[in-house]
Amino acid sequence: MTIRDFLDTAVAQYADRPAERLYQGGQWVSRPYRALKDRVIRIAAILRDLGLRPGEDNVAIMLHNCPEWEEIYLALSGVGITAVPMDARLKEREVKHILSDSQARAIFAGPAFAEMLGIIDAEVPTLHTCIFVGSPEILPEASGKCEVKSFEALVEASPLNYAAKAWVEAHKATDESVASILYTSGTTGAPKGAMLTHRNFEANADFAKNIVPFGADDDFLVVLPLFHAHALMFVFPKQV
Repeated sequence: MTIRDFLDTAVAQYADRPAERLYQGGQWVSRPYRALKDRVIRIAAILRDLGLRPGEDNVAIMLHNCPEWEEIYLALSGVGITAVPMDARLKEREVKHILSDSQARAIFAGPAFAEMLGIIDAEVPTLHTCIFVGSPEILPEASGKCEVKSFEALVEASPLNYAAKAWVEAHKATDESVASILYTSGTTGAPKGAMLTHRNFEANADFAKNIVPFGADDDFLVVLPLFHAHALMFVFPKQV
């Protein structure tokens, strides 16, 4: 079973039930599984248009917890592009090491990365696209080889059409595909990347469901940072 299978199963069983409850504009807003999958397909089409290659490329995510984090991760893992989750509070030296070591070709990032872009661009040869999530005001000017894109603008221009759905259907990870490269904290040296397959996440999800039983009528509050494996271990089983 792959991470994409978790989402597909939830959509098949609970298409119009809430997948997420988000606190926005001073109130709780629900989004059903059907709408979540539609967003994931549109983001996957963006990956296609950026020239990112399923089964070959690694893409970093450097964001604080937000709805976009989950959408981006599900799009990447769903089509077989390896995600490299990163702590949004990392400093320049740590960011440069992880991006270089993972050979990331693109990064989805927030405001903190905008301040590092000039130096990172020059020192990470594989990085060719930086997609900034959030207010357009944080979008820095491109100053090197790295293209700078607005996530919101890309999503707005990415239609949910037959071509997008067909591309997603044609590209799917296997349970032995590497879903994520998770980096250690580096307390005794440089952070090291642990390569986790879809099967690893399935085993973690099964373990989590056995330890903390919950069902389709339960809400699960996630307060841990999503870049951490422990948070992901509970995000996916809640979707089936």
